[in-house]
Amino acid sequence: RRLDRGMKVTLLALFLSLLTDGWGEEIKSNGSDGGIEGNSFLPSLPSFKPNKADLERTKRLAKGGDKLEQFKLGVRYENGYGVFKDHKEAIKWYAKSAEQGFAKAQSNLGISYFLGEGVPKDYKKALRWLTKAAEKGLAEAQYNLGGIYGSGEGVPKDYNNALRWFTKAAEQGLVHAQAMVGASYANGLGEAKNLIKGYAWYKVAIDNGNKEAREWIKEIALSPEQLIEAQSLSTQIHKRIEANKKN
Repeated sequence: RRLDRGMKVTLLALFLSLLTDGWGEEIKSNGSDGGIEGNSFLPSLPSFKPNKADLERTKRLAKGGDKLEQFKLGVRYENGYGVFKDHKEAIKWYAKSAEQGFAKAQSNLGISYFLGEGVPKDYKKALRWLTKAAEKGLAEAQYNLGGIYGSGEGVPKDYNNALRWFTKAAEQGLVHAQAMVGASYANGLGEAKNLIKGYAWYKVAIDNGNKEAREWIKEIALSPEQLIEAQSLSTQIHKRIEANKKN
């Protein structure tokens, strides 16, 4: 069951296999409280002004075909921001925005189809909309796709595709994705095991505040020379990410 999109949504039923099945048999630390910070859908969220005038403006512009305001109205209906919660109404506005090519609406629409909220559950449509958003460069959609391919929920399990999408999101600075890239390299999922790359990506995630990576990195034993190489690589990754943000 998904919480409001204002909160990160833990989906153990979807991503638990990342830690306890295919991926997780190799990943030694899987958390003790059942809530895996790195394994969740990340929705797209706009900013709102908490007043009636802003809501009326959004409604007016959305009805006039503004794709950003249609997306905002969808988020309002899904979460009850100034309106009564109505998943079907949210889907209506997400779909209008998504059909116009708005990536954040496409991502949220894909999540809705995956979870069956406001629409019948449909993995094919979920994958189609999430892929559209991911191909436009939306980091949270890329991360979500990585999780889907890594878990094999609704699609054949594909660690190569999982690593590819996690990496795209990680290179944009998405912290949860950085931890999952580290886990992929550290455990040989999607590519041959590479502890130096795994350590480097964990270090990047840790520097950005990820708690899981802080535990997972303890499982990697490097020689002094390898540690120097991994630390140098993490510095290079940080610089590359900063450059990506400027472009």
